[in-house]
Amino acid sequence: MKKIFILSVFTIFSSILFSQKIAYVSSEYILDKIPEYKSATEQINQLSLKWNEEIEKIYNEVELMYKDYQTKQFLMTKEERIEKEQKILKLEQEAKNLEQKRYGNNGDLFTKRNELVQPIQDKILKAINNFSEENRYDIILDKDGDLILLYTNKRIDVSDEILKKIGY
Repeated sequence: MKKIFILSVFTIFSSILFSQKIAYVSSEYILDKIPEYKSATEQINQLSLKWNEEIEKIYNEVELMYKDYQTKQFLMTKEERIEKEQKILKLEQEAKNLEQKRYGNNGDLFTKRNELVQPIQDKILKAINNFSEENRYDIILDKDGDLILLYTNKRIDVSDEILKKIGY
């Protein structure tokens, strides 16, 4: 009997000692409440639209050159056809290169996003880390990330506290 009592007490204390304090945040909710993020997103969208128009203009020019080539190819010499084909292919390659420069890995869009959005994300992460340490949370999850939370209790949502920490 005494052994069972000691085992029960040990089990209770060990579960208390090893229990973890968990909370979650909604990164989308936090970002939506930050005006600088909205501004950064708008700037990125405007740049993207501008770059799309720039690329589309070149592709339209390629299409016009190709249609012109198709209608006149039978009147051209072999050398003229080859020269025209090379011009079309060169311009098409320029469009692809520009597209890669703007939207590829480490392209202009990636760089601009890092320049404008990364400082905001760093600020949020720092606030989450500080909040976790001050309030002794062991784990804070992001419900909007790749992690799937099938159920969350609103009382463990600390998104508003994080917003307060960063001044919003």
